[in-house]
This record gives sequence, structure tokens and C-alpha cells, in this order.
Amino acid sequence: MLVLGLTGAMGCGKSTVAAMMVELGGKLLDSDALARQALAPGSPGLVRTVDLFGPEILTVAGHLDRRRLGAALGTDPVRWRRLEAVVHPEVRRLQARFLEDWSRSGQPRTLVILDEPLLLETDGAGLCDRVVVVVCGQRQMTRLEARGTMDPAVRKAAMDRQLPEREKCRRADEVIDNSRGLDDTRLQVQSLWTRLACQLGRLEQSTWPRCWGPYRPFG
Repeated sequence: MLVLGLTGAMGCGKSTVAAMMVELGGKLLDSDALARQALAPGSPGLVRTVDLFGPEILTVAGHLDRRRLGAALGTDPVRWRRLEAVVHPEVRRLQARFLEDWSRSGQPRTLVILDEPLLLETDGAGLCDRVVVVVCGQRQMTRLEARGTMDPAVRKAAMDRQLPEREKCRRADEVIDNSRGLDDTRLQVQSLWTRLACQLGRLEQSTWPRCWGPYRPFG
């Protein structure tokens, strides 16, 4: 199993690249989706988050209200770190559970895409065989503003939690430039996928399960 860490700054098209890789045969671990699962109603993660930020972050039905949580976090880096200390370990355990299931199901030559915004900021690179960073240069802010789904102050606080694009690229094994249109991005992804498939065929030892011991549900 080859674990591919896929990351990039907000708004740079990481999810688009992940979808292209899934079309080529990869298995996706979407960290945003797993984070929502980690904070599902009745989960230990949600209980701890309510303890930190109060019951006002919940809807009447007991679900997490993300806008209210965003308001509670504001621009306070300490509050953001407290939330991350709850969510990130839960996400890691969920990731490990999927990896365990796939490895036990007779799919040892699987290429897994670990789609994670804060992969490098949370030392997640050590869990991956390769790290790919998606960049988009000056187009990032245009895309984020077009979405219009996040308060500007909260958006800035979230962006401040991420490494600068240049530093991400320095730490990456591969870089996908998503600033020149989808056709160009697809060509880059296909080229990368061909190289990764060759590496997978020669892979003798992966970071899974060697580096995942603290998170493995059965190990």
C-alpha cells in the first residue's frame, strides 16, 4: 500500500486533484469528511468540543453548527489549537481504521490518497510515502472570495494556521500547479499517477503500518 499525502492551501483545488486521482483508481481518505465524522452527534469528539466551546455551538437537534463554531473560534489561535487537539487525533484513528480494513481485504497494492489540509502543519508527512502539494499562486484569494461561505476574519485565521505556499512546496515530493486550467492539471495528475504506479509496483515497505502504530485500531 502506498500512502500519498495530498495537501495545499485553502482554495487551491486540492479536492479537484483528489477526485482526478480517484478516477484513476486511487482510494480516498477525505480528512474534511472524517473531521465531520469525528464531530458527529454523540461522538467523543463532539462531547469534548462542547466542553471547550459551550452548548451554543450545537443546533437544536444536537448537531454541530459550523458557523457558530467558527464564531466561537474567531481569530484566537489558542482556541484553534484546542479544537485541532480534539479533531486531529480522531481523524488519524479513523484513517487508520480504513487503512487497516483495506490492507486486510486483500488489496495490498492500493494507492491511498490522504487528502489533508494541515498535513504538513500536523507532522502528518511522516505517515505518508509521498507528499504532493497543490498550488494555485495568485488565484487562491479570487477562488476563496468567490465561494463566499466563510467570514473573512475566520478565513484569515484558518489561512494563518497553514504554512506559506513556498514552504509547502519545499517540503513536498511533488507539486501540482492548478493555476493554468483543469486540462493542464489533469495532464499533471496523469503523469504523476504513472510515476506513482511504477513506485507502487516496486514498493517493498510502506509507512503503513510501520508508522501508524499509535493510531491503529487493532494493533
